[in-house]
Amino acid sequence: MWQPYPRSLPLSWGAATNIALPPIGREFEIDAILLGWIATSYLLTAGIFSVPFGRIADIKGRKRIFIVGLLVILRLSVSYLRCKLLLTKYS
Repeated sequence: MWQPYPRSLPLSWGAATNIALPPIGREFEIDAILLGWIATSYLLTAGIFSVPFGRIADIKGRKRIFIVGLLVILRLSVSYLRCKLLLTKYS
């Protein structure tokens, strides 16, 4: 069975969100209460999308949906990096 790794990803992403909160707060001068809302909104969004995407994964195949999700995250990361480089170049 191909299960242990995908089940641990939400835990690591939640930890990464909490690690990213202090730099976000410093960059945008946000207080601790609003940072708490950021973490809560991330968990709420992850919870809302878990059920429908879990059902899609049951129908289409868990490995395929997992790989598609990783490719989407990779594509968004590359797009973010390109935007960041363009803003740095033209600023």
